[in-house]
Amino acid sequence: MHFCQSHPEVLIDFMVYIYDNGFIQCLPEVSGTVPEDCPMTIEITEGIYNGNEDGNGSIVQEKVIHNSVLSGFITNSISVITFIPQPRCLEQTTEDE
Repeated sequence: MHFCQSHPEVLIDFMVYIYDNGFIQCLPEVSGTVPEDCPMTIEITEGIYNGNEDGNGSIVQEKVIHNSVLSGFITNSISVITFIPQPRCLEQTTEDE
């Protein structure tokens, strides 16, 4: 993934773990030096995976459900980003008819 528009040569690979309880952990691995003034935006989306048996596909009806701008924390050392979902009641997850 390209990390920063002002420094497009900086790349980050992510290992992402999604747990049964809804926790999402991201372990970024930086390739190169990350400038201090370069924030990273993480978007978590919801959608339907439309794929083939060979693993190729795309997400349809995609909707951003969380957006975080993170700045100044990623260095060349190990970092872990953890997202913990907040429980919602049924009224918050259904549309009015």
